[in-house]
Amino acid sequence: MMDEICNKGIALSIIVPVCNVALYLEQCLESLVNQILKNIEIIIVDDGSNDGSEFICDRYAVNYPFVNVIHQKNAGASADRKNAMRYINGEYYGFCNSEDLVALDFYEKLYNSTIAANADIAQCDYTVYYGIIK
Repeated sequence: MMDEICNKGIALSIIVPVCNVALYLEQCLESLVNQILKNIEIIIVDDGSNDGSEFICDRYAVNYPFVNVIHQKNAGASADRKNAMRYINGEYYGFCNSEDLVALDFYEKLYNSTIAANADIAQCDYTVYYGIIK
């Protein structure tokens, strides 16, 4: 199975559960589609949004070929993550909350440190900001 995944050339699948976060979503997705690590896929799970988030998700899927959207009835973030796991193609996978903003080298650093250490998992610290960063 791992050879199958590696042959697709995708280093990392990033799963993003989304539910009614239109205010923060574009900032989050911009930080993901502009990652320095380029061999990624982003799987957005729209969990029954009705605030315009669902249209933002679709726009990113149209504009970026490595972004895919799953629309489903509201089931909660845990169910979103579990559902998305069926669709990942990456050698590794990670999660990003839809109101999060990540540094452009965030996933590159995690991926490279995981490879260098021959590890199965990587973790890191985080910083909390309040409001929208411009």
